Amino acid sequence: MPFLDLLTKIAPHEFMNTVYLIGPREPSGLSWLYNCFLCLGIKVHTVGPRNGGRMWQLDGDRYTLNPVDDLQKKWAPVLSSKSHFNFRNDFEVQFGHIWPTGWQRGQKIIFFVRNPYESLLSRWRREANEISFGDFLRVPDHTTLLDKVDNWNLFCEAWLKQKPRVDWHVVKFEDYRSDAEETLREVIKFLDIEFSDGEIVDALSQSGFEVAKRAEDEYQPSTPPWLQVCDDVFHSYNNRKVNGGPKSQSDLDQTVQERDFILKRTAKVCREFGYPVSGTSPVPSYLPQKAMLSFYRHLDIGEEWLNDVAIFNMIDHLDDIEALFINIRDVNALFRSSIGAGLVFGEVAALIAALQEMQGNYLSHFQHQNNPTAKSASSLSDTGALMTLRERFCRAVNRTLRGVS
Repeated sequence: MPFLDLLTKIAPHEFMNTVYLIGPREPSGLSWLYNCFLCLGIKVHTVGPRNGGRMWQLDGDRYTLNPVDDLQKKWAPVLSSKSHFNFRNDFEVQFGHIWPTGWQRGQKIIFFVRNPYESLLSRWRREANEISFGDFLRVPDHTTLLDKVDNWNLFCEAWLKQKPRVDWHVVKFEDYRSDAEETLREVIKFLDIEFSDGEIVDALSQSGFEVAKRAEDEYQPSTPPWLQVCDDVFHSYNNRKVNGGPKSQSDLDQTVQERDFILKRTAKVCREFGYPVSGTSPVPSYLPQKAMLSFYRHLDIGEEWLNDVAIFNMIDHLDDIEALFINIRDVNALFRSSIGAGLVFGEVAALIAALQEMQGNYLSHFQHQNNPTAKSASSLSDTGALMTLRERFCRAVNRTLRGVS
């Protein structure tokens, strides 16, 4: 088909400008603004493996939610109270925990952020409160292989470096909680759009904290039978009811040590967002992961950010590498930590792939260097330590699904 003919067959919304609503994986208030946008007739979509990039389906001249994204009702109350939506056609919002890769240059970015201790604690209570907070923080991220604190710090640092390249607006969770109306009005002004006072009040009334909490508490999965066939133990785990209500004094008392570490470790980034912090610790280098995973080379941060990779010496980081490779040698430990940290199946697959890449670079380094100081390089690959990891992991999942210990 000729190119011009193809263009005439593509729906107008395919060419809409994109605004990015972005924040760390940890709860930070993104879903509040997400719900407000939907109430105001602004199309918001996420891109994930379940929906193939199609969160919305056209039904006549209106949109309905793709059945595979039913879980979104847990975070956006309006999706449960309304089935069909009329969206404006001049721009749409991509919502999620998106890393800067260059595609976002020149676009409007709304970055939602929260005090890192509060946001990490909230995620732990939602996803992983059967393990200690400290253990949860140590489970590596499935993409970066960093612990939870450094992963939060890198995500925010990477986006802060985008400020000269994008149209930037920061929304702090604490501002939304203290004055939701003013926060929403500032976002609307940033987007250069207008709504009546009544429309704004209505959107706020459908997006308040208590409304969202009730939607999460009352959410009942309505997965269609055809989708249940491919749902797995991890997706069911993600659907569990986890809203534990307000943080208890016990939660706060038991996490004082972690709180102090988090705020010192992220002090530089926190100051840039205007959070008052005292004390500091060395700025994370993100090594050895930054030197051994291709993911880092795809980040749109700047070539100078990778300068330390050029002088990276693996021998200096063997202890850190050894700690990560525990997940390679003990698939049962990997399975337990994945479940304990609330990872869904696709995230576990990504974690395995990142470990595979890191192990491959480790072995390649010592094979080329023929370095006798290698820490048991051969022991990390014997008996198919990682080459069969996917197979062994799937068997463990199947045993869990069948109720076999």
